[in-house]
Amino acid sequence: MPETSRDSNSDDDRYEAFIQHFTHAEPDLRRFIRSLLPTWNDTDEVLQQTALVAWRKFDDFDRDTTFIKWACVIARFEALAYRRKMARDRLVFRED
Repeated sequence: MPETSRDSNSDDDRYEAFIQHFTHAEPDLRRFIRSLLPTWNDTDEVLQQTALVAWRKFDDFDRDTTFIKWACVIARFEALAYRRKMARDRLVFRED
């Protein structure tokens, strides 16, 4: 049973570290994403996706580097994927 509480503490510590890094970097990250996309709605969408991907990959984050640079690389790829998805989205209007 002690291992479970130790694992839980390490998960909590990992989560807290991510939240601290992400909340500190969020304004700059939002500005970076906005420079890649045309609207604030698109920016919000990609920022959310970036947060999810960054959380999933947080174990790969090298603590000797800066979080914002690491997150911007993820955000760039997410913005490109979002733009590809939007380019394939066909809007069809009725004649009337």
